Formats: sequence, C-alpha cells, structure tokens
Amino acid sequence: MKIRTDFITNSSSSSYIICFARIADAEKASGWAVPSLKWAVANGVLTGAGDNLKPTATATRAECAAMVRTFMEK
Repeated sequence: MKIRTDFITNSSSSSYIICFARIADAEKASGWAVPSLKWAVANGVLTGAGDNLKPTATATRAECAAMVRTFMEK
C-alpha cells in the first residue's frame, strides 16, 4: 500500500515544530516518521497519552479508528 504524503511535505513549519517539541518522548520516533508525526500532532490526529506520544508502542484497534476518523475530518 502506498500512502500519499505530499500534503505533509511542508511539515517543517514552526507551528509543527512547537507542537512536536512538547512531546516528551519525541526523540524515540524513527527519523523517517518524524515529518508525518509532526503533521499529525499539529493537526490533532495524534494526541498521545499526557506528554508522551509512545512512538514505539502498538496502537489498539480503537486508537487506529480514532486516528482515521480525525484524519478524515481534517
């Protein structure tokens, strides 16, 4: 499956960086995922658990459904 990512290529904007910088465990995210994660955090698709995003954890089916729903509403 190919995922369209051209809509997030400008994820280096300062607002994305500020939102992502608030995540305590952001440094645990893989480098290839950081631009997409910045976009998702800035747009409310990913909210994490408190100050953590838990980038190495497994998402539940309900969490995935919530992310897809939020993404589709954006």
